[in-house]
Amino acid sequence: MSEAFLVYKEKFTTYLRDFIVTLQKTSLKIEKLLEEITEDDVHKLVAVVAGYQMTIPRLEEMEVTKEQLEEDLLEKWKGLKEWFLGREGRESELYFLQHQTNEAIRRMTRVVQRLGERHHNFRSRKKDFLHLAKWFSELPSLENAHRFSSVVFGCFHTKHLITENDATENFYRDIWEEAATEWTVKPRVRHYREKKKPEAIETHEKEKQEMKEKFLLEKKQEKEELENLIQGNKIVLRELPVIEPHIRKTLLSWIAKSMTKQDGVVKTENGWKVKILQKDASLIELKAADGTLTMPNYELYVLGKGEL
Repeated sequence: MSEAFLVYKEKFTTYLRDFIVTLQKTSLKIEKLLEEITEDDVHKLVAVVAGYQMTIPRLEEMEVTKEQLEEDLLEKWKGLKEWFLGREGRESELYFLQHQTNEAIRRMTRVVQRLGERHHNFRSRKKDFLHLAKWFSELPSLENAHRFSSVVFGCFHTKHLITENDATENFYRDIWEEAATEWTVKPRVRHYREKKKPEAIETHEKEKQEMKEKFLLEKKQEKEELENLIQGNKIVLRELPVIEPHIRKTLLSWIAKSMTKQDGVVKTENGWKVKILQKDASLIELKAADGTLTMPNYELYVLGKGEL
């Protein structure tokens, strides 16, 4: 079935390729028209079309009003516009159609590539080697045979030269202009280890203490900044001023933890007990020094301020 599949693949990918090219050409024109048409023009057009449809005779049980026709036409127009342009930041159906078509072409190409690799792996190279052997037999000397072998099979027993990093940044400098370097060759045995002189163990107590003090100071400052955001035992994200990025990161980590709790109550790093609730389905803007984040409307209720 491989040959039949290859024929099918060529016809199918050609069909998809022509389809996607035509779609890209026409969709751009349609998107431009949809973006340029104003709402007033749409309502005028809908009114004209609905008026024409009202002149078409209908059975009594199927009578509809002009307002119903206009509403139906506006819904169809809205669906057409969303299909090409998307809605509220969501990708359009046109984008998904183009993506799926490209994925279908890629999948077909990968299947054909795997079939070709499988055919290549099982193909006998007997004729190739016999042809090479004929070339070797016609050479006049062993020296020419060695040279021909180096071209066909590559060089045997190649030695690799290892050096340190480049000593210069000059791209046009030849290797012969560089000073010679020394390279220590290590034995290739399993249990070989380099000899090391015994050295005193450094505890780095001073550095550890400085890092600890710095960490505690940062946490203390962060706690003070969080306490300043509390108004009446709660933090209303909608009403917050411009905050620092690390405060935003802390608040978002609390919200993420609360999503895994059934009651929405979390224990924070500074010992607080916080209950997080989403007030409604609206979106708010959480402003920070490095930008603005659009997110759901959350409020954080501080139930207790225990110390860790």
